[in-house]
Amino acid sequence: SSSSSAPVEPCEAAVVRFWQEEHGATSERAGLFARRGRRRGRGGSAAAAAEEDPAALRRRVQHLRALLPDVDAVRVEYAAPRALHLPPRELEHKVSVLRVLLGGASASKVVNGAPQVLSECPDKLARNLRALRALLPGADVDKVLERAPKLLRSDPETLARNLEALRRLLPSVRAIDVAKDAPTLLMYAPETLEKKLSMLGSRVLPGGMVLDAAKVAARSPSLLKREPATLERNRVALERLLPGEDQAKVVGRAPTLLKLSPETVARNFAKLSELELLARVDPHAVAGSYPSLLGYDPAALAAKAASLQAQAARSPKWVEQLAGYGAGTLGVLLIYSADRHARLERLAEFPSSIRDKHRLLQVLKCTERQFAALIQRVTDQVHIDLGPGGI
Repeated sequence: SSSSSAPVEPCEAAVVRFWQEEHGATSERAGLFARRGRRRGRGGSAAAAAEEDPAALRRRVQHLRALLPDVDAVRVEYAAPRALHLPPRELEHKVSVLRVLLGGASASKVVNGAPQVLSECPDKLARNLRALRALLPGADVDKVLERAPKLLRSDPETLARNLEALRRLLPSVRAIDVAKDAPTLLMYAPETLEKKLSMLGSRVLPGGMVLDAAKVAARSPSLLKREPATLERNRVALERLLPGEDQAKVVGRAPTLLKLSPETVARNFAKLSELELLARVDPHAVAGSYPSLLGYDPAALAAKAASLQAQAARSPKWVEQLAGYGAGTLGVLLIYSADRHARLERLAEFPSSIRDKHRLLQVLKCTERQFAALIQRVTDQVHIDLGPGGI
């Protein structure tokens, strides 16, 4: 008879309850853990058998969580059962070495994503980590490992080959872009990447859109991880939301929108339409010109719009100029960072006779160097106007 229909021994039943009731394990996994424990205890000493009862398991889990407070014991027991049964001193050593290797990365997050690191040779992990840092120059490898912990166990030569294949398929992509947007792509075999890119081009981006799938994927590599059917559904919904816009330009400018559900994009558009700043223009034209706005957090975008209006209110001239801008200009003003908007506050410190000579859009569009030069000029002008007896 199958193992699922075999009678459950009293100790095994207690172990099942332990994993289910105290750690939320599914009945399937709890049963698996109990059967493993029974095999480990059977044929050994009485002490070995006693190490498989719930009280002993509870002590080991508590010890593991003392070392890694946010660890998921169920994941560890499922993927790396040997780790939870290591002698306490050995487990402490492994966790200590892992923390040193990971630097700023969360050891608990890495272990939750790749429990097997607790069973790996520390020297091997160190070699893999050095190779990964060399493969991704400039990337925050600590953050990369939190998002893709299995990279720490992956063969460095395989990762290098996969990255080379990715660069061949997406000539404009940079390693740091992959690290930021989709580090798990480094574990995709070249043939898998080719298939994913082909599906993106043939199914998600129809020929009528005149879009290069490689260029789109290079701007948002994680598109290659998504199901083509989901991406296609999201693109069709985007077309319906912005029916008068050139869809090739919309997707080309903001490919990340393909990763958002139709409900999310529709909600973001509705919130964009409610902004007081855009009350005089067609929100469809704003979203069509700067579609990436549909990917912004609505609350953050509303705060940015309100801040811009408050900054502009420091000068009647700026208020007048802001009121006369069209959809495209208002869209780019919303794209600008809060730091750029704060330039208006800095310029408003000067007398209106000097401040009002500078148009709002020009102040926000200029580069950092140009703005610094502008501030120097107006400061010099104030000193001249005040004369020798001034500040």
